[in-house]
Amino acid sequence: MTQSNVERTGKVQTVLGMVDPASLGITHTHEHIFMNGTGPYFVVHPDYPERAEEPVSIKNRWWVEHNCNNCRDNIRFESVEEAADEVRLFQEAGGGTLVDVTNVGLGRSPEKLRALAQLTGLNLVMGGGWYVQPSHPADVAGLTDVEMAERIVRDVQDGVDGTDIKVGLLGEVGVSVPFHDDEKKSLRAAVMAQQQTGVPISIHPGMDDDVLLEIVEVLRAAGVDFENVIMGHLDSFGYSRETRLKVAETGCFLEFDCFGYTNFMNTETLGSAHGLPHPSDSERIDDISFFIKEGYGKKIVLSQDVFYKHVRATYGGHGYSHILRNMVPMMKSLGFTREELDDLLIHNPQRALTFAAPR
Repeated sequence: MTQSNVERTGKVQTVLGMVDPASLGITHTHEHIFMNGTGPYFVVHPDYPERAEEPVSIKNRWWVEHNCNNCRDNIRFESVEEAADEVRLFQEAGGGTLVDVTNVGLGRSPEKLRALAQLTGLNLVMGGGWYVQPSHPADVAGLTDVEMAERIVRDVQDGVDGTDIKVGLLGEVGVSVPFHDDEKKSLRAAVMAQQQTGVPISIHPGMDDDVLLEIVEVLRAAGVDFENVIMGHLDSFGYSRETRLKVAETGCFLEFDCFGYTNFMNTETLGSAHGLPHPSDSERIDDISFFIKEGYGKKIVLSQDVFYKHVRATYGGHGYSHILRNMVPMMKSLGFTREELDDLLIHNPQRALTFAAPR
């Protein structure tokens, strides 16, 4: 174990350096602050091609919400000033830490993240590893899992893209349907890097129960530390409770991260063969209550996955403070205890983001 890894063990790595987990405060574990997802997701709507290059505005927001990948401007946000306005709403609501799971293939911006952290005083954790295969740079296909792991380890220990700004979490490590071989390689590489550095892993799973369980098996075969893994999107990809219980049994963290999304995303919007019906926020809360009753209250983390411009408050969306402003009062009224809410918002994220001892 190198000295740098000794120093990381038991700590959380932000874009400004290592911090004690107890200093994080209220934390959302799956957000996007600077991003460009046009590569893997932008498609021109066959019936509304003229809308493809429109900027997002209040006038077209409703259309964009229901066709979110068919507007190029909707899948990218790169302004530090706008980001500062947005994350301050989270801070004003009591938030202390945001995890930006924007990684390779999604337009990660380390310098902007550091500037934002310095400007606002917010703890920001930067993601690493690779997103879904359609977003992979061309060289990934020719890399081995060992070579990919070496790159990740450098990003954790030395910094990314020629900077000294370091990755604090691997994610969102992407999986598609069907599960691409390069994505399996990416998962194995993430596990290798976890074993060498203790870095946490956050998974973007494919929208299929069988693929979700296959992800678990790939991770298990690679020797992952499930206690150091967050399984994302368990509230919005249509998984059965039975399947999610099987995931919970591994010991990983269960991420309910799409609060605020309640619309149906159609096939033209997704650029895929099937649509995606988002549940209501009330249904999300009901699911969380179910998993708490099943004994997993210490393993659940929350977020809003601000992946689109139309969901930012600037454009009339729910923004980064939705859970704190709207959902927490609802959950209190439904009988969630202070201890349960503190676990979901503070204590569970602390454990999920803490570097484990390398193996």
